Amino acid sequence: MSWAGPDTADARVPLGPGGLFHQPSNGPGNRPPVLAMPADQRSRRGDAVSLVLDASDADGDALYFDAVGLPSGLAIDHGTGRISGTITESGTTAVTASASDGPGVSVARFTWVVEGN
Repeated sequence: MSWAGPDTADARVPLGPGGLFHQPSNGPGNRPPVLAMPADQRSRRGDAVSLVLDASDADGDALYFDAVGLPSGLAIDHGTGRISGTITESGTTAVTASASDGPGVSVARFTWVVEGN
């Protein structure tokens, strides 16, 4: 049994008896979604941006998207995976995005650099 997730940088961590984490089964026949790794992003403060996360699910399940670490002024549409808005602050953020079909999840990380103008 193993677990991979945000705290392990997607490395598979073996779990033995007495382990702290448990990876629940994805259910009979369910395959987790696949989320493509977005390229690192570079924008300027005040830019209106739109980035669509690219994900698929071999079972045809509906997907729920989420993202943390987005630059100020941006939000994600949980149904479409579109990250959009107008960036209000400069700086560099580490973004963690995910796509889930309920029992399965796929995680991707990228950096978003926002320069001042």
